[in-house]
Amino acid sequence: MPEVEGAAVGGVVTTTEYGLALAEPSAADARDEPGLVVIEVRSGPAAHAGLRPGDVVRSINGLELYDTSDFMDAVESTYSGAPVVLQVERKGRLRLVNLHRAYGPGLTGPGRNSPAEQFDMLRDIQRQYNRNAQDIIDSVGR
Repeated sequence: MPEVEGAAVGGVVTTTEYGLALAEPSAADARDEPGLVVIEVRSGPAAHAGLRPGDVVRSINGLELYDTSDFMDAVESTYSGAPVVLQVERKGRLRLVNLHRAYGPGLTGPGRNSPAEQFDMLRDIQRQYNRNAQDIIDSVGR
């Protein structure tokens, strides 16, 4: 399982694997909608995917994010080596972003799952991606 650092430190969570730091919105900015604000993007998967400070991550793998513990739970329940699908809002527009974990010393790496497990993980990810994409299409059509 991925290692999540800085958990619940003032409502901020940082991940080494994704090169990303997220914060809960301030009370003045808080809305009834889910979302964590990107406050830092390091070189790595998040930067490669085009995430920027100020983006709002609404969900991860279809799970809405209301606080940093939601993010930590979602990341920790992700299969080793599996990408995550983020629903990201920037300037009022929603998009889906796939993030693949960075590997390095002390991080989980490829080859830890059998081919059958890898196939199952990819099938699950594709199903989740399709559901997320349909949710976005449906919300735009309203």
